Amino acid sequence: MITVEEVSYTYEHAGTPVLEGFTASFPAGSLTAVTGDNGCGKTTATKLIVGIERPTRGRILIDGLDTATLSVAEIAQRVGYLSQNPSRQLFCTSVLEEVTCGLRNLGLDEADAVERAQRYLDYFDLTGHSADFPLHLSHGEQQRLLLATVLAMEPVYLVLDEPSTGLDIVRQRALGSHLRTIVEDDGCGIIVVSHERGFVTRYADAEVRIEAAGQKGSPLPGTSQAPAPSARATSRLDLTGLDPRPKMTLTICLSTLAVIWGEPAWLAALLAATCAMLALGGIGLRAAFTQVRGLLGVLALLFAVQCIFVRRGDPLLSLAGFPLVTVDGVGVALSVTLRLVIIVFSALILLTGDARDYLLALVQCRVPYEVAFMVMTALHFLPILREETMDVYTAVQMRGTEVTKATLRDKLCVYRRIALPIVVGAIKRAEQVALAMDCRAFRSSPQRTFMRRLTLAPPDVAILIAAPALTVTSLIVSWTL
Repeated sequence: MITVEEVSYTYEHAGTPVLEGFTASFPAGSLTAVTGDNGCGKTTATKLIVGIERPTRGRILIDGLDTATLSVAEIAQRVGYLSQNPSRQLFCTSVLEEVTCGLRNLGLDEADAVERAQRYLDYFDLTGHSADFPLHLSHGEQQRLLLATVLAMEPVYLVLDEPSTGLDIVRQRALGSHLRTIVEDDGCGIIVVSHERGFVTRYADAEVRIEAAGQKGSPLPGTSQAPAPSARATSRLDLTGLDPRPKMTLTICLSTLAVIWGEPAWLAALLAATCAMLALGGIGLRAAFTQVRGLLGVLALLFAVQCIFVRRGDPLLSLAGFPLVTVDGVGVALSVTLRLVIIVFSALILLTGDARDYLLALVQCRVPYEVAFMVMTALHFLPILREETMDVYTAVQMRGTEVTKATLRDKLCVYRRIALPIVVGAIKRAEQVALAMDCRAFRSSPQRTFMRRLTLAPPDVAILIAAPALTVTSLIVSWTL
């Protein structure tokens, strides 16, 4: 049985928990539906169960084992997982390889892995697609392929997030029948997140309904749970209302100084000035450091590499007479680290504006509209690419790959697999955007019109003049000292 005990979870940067005090039981040999309004935490609950996210409070037990002590790959040996986006869980070059990948990680030899994979492909009517590229399959075929992939690993439990989405009524009934057969013949415990009331009524043995904060759930026989908030708060950096052009100018000037200067003392002074500017503009230092927390590992690695490979200067640390770290090496490492932090901090200024305003500002600065539109569209896609990358990385772990324990060769193989669906998805998305632009008559007129024009207020003009002037003055002073 999977037992969720008083689990709460708050997303990073969120002010309120998306789940709070959530309690439920999901027995083996039963199909339990998880329902609730949009945003109430259903998907979050499934990610917590399979270890993609970890509870802020409370614990989750799988047959008595606390998931806090298990890696995602270890959980995957007991719990299979199918997310809402099947294309983000497919990373192999053929349908057959997609199924055999997890089986090899379980220790099956090639012949047994292929035999079992063929059996499940036949069960889900995919035998004729064995050699096909998985991302070329239809949405319904990708759903069935993922079911075959997960079930071939013969998990004790199966977690499905909106598996009927995008399926017609015939495929929905076929899916429901497959799930009932798995429950009744194999004793598998299945958790299905669904908005389809007919699907839940027809195929579920029990229901766990997640309600908004302050309300109790409405479980059908056997399970119950505590409330969860229906929405999560977001934090937003707030800067006084500047025109986008002085914001871009400030970012360029600060980044330019960071790149040109090499002395740690000058860079430290520039970092202090950047932090003071952010604080005066309404961006707290705590929020700024939160933004770069994900880069700390990269910064530490760069610092260590620079310390070790710069051989100039007096030794600070030696081994058997061989200098490992020198004074100049530490100085260079400190300069590189400070430089990157300043560039990232200065870019936070841009996060306080609306993307449409930056697009308009670039156009008013005589940048061709096509170039400005391309730049802003690419920026919009960056968060999506990051989310897709994490989804594929999780999918690799859910096939039983212990990435943290893998050899360098295996890690390179994992990175290749992660890159494949990301690149294919980016190409498809670019094609879709191009088609959408054509449908909206992009550039059908030689002169684009705008509903409004940006105007510079006195503070904007002052920054546009003062920032470059101070930058040039600072460079001259630093060079003459």
